Amino acid sequence: MSTIKQAKKLDSEFIGFMQKLHQVNPDAWQEVEGNWRVAFQEAEIEVVVESTVLNTGKISKKLELKE
Repeated sequence: MSTIKQAKKLDSEFIGFMQKLHQVNPDAWQEVEGNWRVAFQEAEIEVVVESTVLNTGKISKKLELKE
């Protein structure tokens, strides 16, 4: 959220929302295309994180220590 806040403060959409909106919802993009900066400044943005644990960090093999 701090990155989004900073992007709005700098009036710079470097995150890629504009590109993603154009790809995912072209109709919505056409509505804001001309005033994208204003739309970005006024947008209420919610960040949703989806993650998967790929490895627990547990070592399945015993480490051999060299003396």
